[in-house]
Amino acid sequence: SSPPGGLPPSQPLSGPGPFRQDELEVVLESLCDLLADEGFLPAVFASFDCDPGREDLVQPLVQFVCQCARIVLNSASEELGPNRELGVLVVQAYKTLMAGLQHRLLLSDAFPQPGPRLLGLRELMRAARQAKHVFREAARRFHAKPEQGLAYLQGLAVLPTPLTPAAVARFLRQAPDLNKEAVGSYLGELGKDSPRFEADGRLFHQQVLQQYVSSFPLRGQGVLDCMRVFLSAFRLPGEAQQIDRILVAFSEHCHACSLEGQSGLLENPEVTYLLTFSIIMLNTDRHNPNIRADRRMTLEQFIRNNTNYGRDVNQTRPLPRPFLEAIYASIAELPIRTERNGLAAAVTAEVWMDLQLQARADPRRAVLLTLDQSPPLLARLAALHRVSQQESCPSGEGDPAEAAGATPSDVARLLLAGEDPQEEPQGREALARLLLFNPLGLSAQLSGCCWLLDADLLRCVWKDLLLVCISVPMSNFRVMLTALATDPLQPGLSPGPGGGPSSGGGTDGRRLKSWLRERTGRALQLCTEFVTDLLRVSNQHGLSHVLATVLLLLAEFTGMSRQHSLQQQELNVAEKVFDLLDYVPQEGSGLSKPALLRA
Repeated sequence: SSPPGGLPPSQPLSGPGPFRQDELEVVLESLCDLLADEGFLPAVFASFDCDPGREDLVQPLVQFVCQCARIVLNSASEELGPNRELGVLVVQAYKTLMAGLQHRLLLSDAFPQPGPRLLGLRELMRAARQAKHVFREAARRFHAKPEQGLAYLQGLAVLPTPLTPAAVARFLRQAPDLNKEAVGSYLGELGKDSPRFEADGRLFHQQVLQQYVSSFPLRGQGVLDCMRVFLSAFRLPGEAQQIDRILVAFSEHCHACSLEGQSGLLENPEVTYLLTFSIIMLNTDRHNPNIRADRRMTLEQFIRNNTNYGRDVNQTRPLPRPFLEAIYASIAELPIRTERNGLAAAVTAEVWMDLQLQARADPRRAVLLTLDQSPPLLARLAALHRVSQQESCPSGEGDPAEAAGATPSDVARLLLAGEDPQEEPQGREALARLLLFNPLGLSAQLSGCCWLLDADLLRCVWKDLLLVCISVPMSNFRVMLTALATDPLQPGLSPGPGGGPSSGGGTDGRRLKSWLRERTGRALQLCTEFVTDLLRVSNQHGLSHVLATVLLLLAEFTGMSRQHSLQQQELNVAEKVFDLLDYVPQEGSGLSKPALLRA
């Protein structure tokens, strides 16, 4: 769709990739239905984005919807091509998201002024969200040098002083954003005989490794499933001695927990160790692309190597052939994988199994938070997951307002707190832990208050929502500037005040403006509706910085800032706004940031 003046046509959207069109449509339709549920987004925000031990989910979801909506709004129907229906669904998802924020505003208006209980809960959830920043900074320092990350957490009293192996193991197991390669490297370290830092000692490293391995609830699982779950949590180091140390510790725990160890099929930890080492060798041999097909280990070779390890490991009977055949077939079909961190990682069968085992060990973590107002539902969930009613609905054990004084460091410490009596938090921290890490208890406290966390949610995503609102005006201005750059002297298009385009009485100027109006008229109308909705919800939630940003942008777009000489101030208003939004011009557009600021 080429505009007048010889401008190149916009690039069409790429295809849907490995997914079929109907599959993507079902996903987006389902997302719209979920967003239409008034309690869905707040419940997911509380369960993931406000849980320091989990990855954010709402923020990246909203960012992705907004990114897609900006592409759709700036594309003509013919440019969307076969993806037009997907584009309609993306815009519908954005509209449903904004409608949900407004609907929950109406619910909050009908609710009495929040009392100390609700305000205390909101402050507690904010502290939980801020605790993620504590762990991210600790992870950054740990990746550079492990002792720096551990010392940082000690300085905030998140980890105890003196440091204990159990506390470090819980940090490696539970803290989000830790690089899996860094975790594997630390676990495999031998340690020093005379360390300057307590966590560098040889005995300390051995105890951390034992505590870390013991944190996996593997009882009742097969040896191969135990290995899959264990190796999904970190990446094995490359040094053979480090791998050996890790597998020795794992084989002892695996032998005590696995079905084969309990039944006597694997007679002792030494046999378990040799089998697990052989499985890792098989996994590498079968799935390393650098190994030629004719050099790969065959089934008969694997069985011959593992049937009988000899008297050195006190093995009195050979391993059954069907058992070894099943292991070989499983590895050949599905390799042992360690996915990278973050939401981009695949939810593998190993990761899912680990989540199930953790939920089995702590039934309270087996359900997500719900904002349903039905007490019978909460009671049923509590009974289903073997949690007492007093534990699942702790309203009689204290006022949540009493837990509001918990800081982000307090919440981070609670996440890593052990089950030992001397480490069990008391008083305010005990109530904070019960509320934060018990979805049923928190559901009982938040029942019917789905609007409570909307202000915090909006603080996380307002930039992305705003970029959708201004996407079409910014795109139109880019087209105008490109036309000027192509032929700055064409009739009817002369530079206006501050260098922006000014359409005079020339035919080409009117044609270009008419083309833009025809191409983006409906999209521009949608952007106007969106920015009105954003102003309304931001005002109701008292987010004055969002209001100021929107109004300053409107002043820039309408030229009012130039009329009132706002740009003559010591600091350019628009420059500050775009820095706040982290707006970056498209690569290869030939447009400088000052040119965009003159929009």
